[in-house]
Amino acid sequence: MRITFQIPEILILSSTAFFLSSMTTLALIHLSCGLFLAFCRFGMHQKEKQDRQDSTEKIVKDILVEGVGFLSNLSNSQNIRNLH
Repeated sequence: MRITFQIPEILILSSTAFFLSSMTTLALIHLSCGLFLAFCRFGMHQKEKQDRQDSTEKIVKDILVEGVGFLSNLSNSQNIRNLH
C-alpha cells in the first residue's frame, strides 16, 4: 500500500489547526474541500483499477475466442483431409 501526502491531507490538517484556533468557518471549508478531494481521488483510483480489470478480461476473452477458432479450423482441415 502506498501512502501519499497530498492536497486533501494538507487541507484536513489545516482544518484541524483552524478548529484549534477557533476559526470554525474556515476550518469547515478546509475540511469539506479536503474530504471532497480525497473522495475524488479514491473514485479515480477505483475507475483505473476497474479499467485495468476490464481490459485484462477482454484480452483473455479474445485469446480464448481466437484459440477456439484456431482449434476449430484445425479440426475442420483434418476432417477435409480425411475425406480426400
